[in-house]
Amino acid sequence: MGVPNVLVSIGYAPNSDAMSRFPMKPKYIAERKFYSCRQHNDIIRYVNRGIDEGDFLGYAGNREKSSGLFGANGLLTKRAIRDLRSMLRTTDSNIWHAVISFTEDFGGKYMTS
Repeated sequence: MGVPNVLVSIGYAPNSDAMSRFPMKPKYIAERKFYSCRQHNDIIRYVNRGIDEGDFLGYAGNREKSSGLFGANGLLTKRAIRDLRSMLRTTDSNIWHAVISFTEDFGGKYMTS
């Protein structure tokens, strides 16, 4: 079997200390609010419900949406989602985020659980 096509996108939302020490562009401040869940339309809402435009999956040409937020043991409960949002709102750390995507045939065969 050949090497599967894998797409990886990694980024971070800088913490408040970094934003205060360096002149930050408005897009980085908006990104921090999005990933730190300090606005109504935040990363948790986005991943859990999906959006119609600007979707992470759009770069791969696949419009199918995720089934929701999940962890090592499957879909997160409402309580786990509330706890995650609370943690993101109170962290002073940078918030790292990544998307890893495989070709549909590889993912369907090897990444089903």
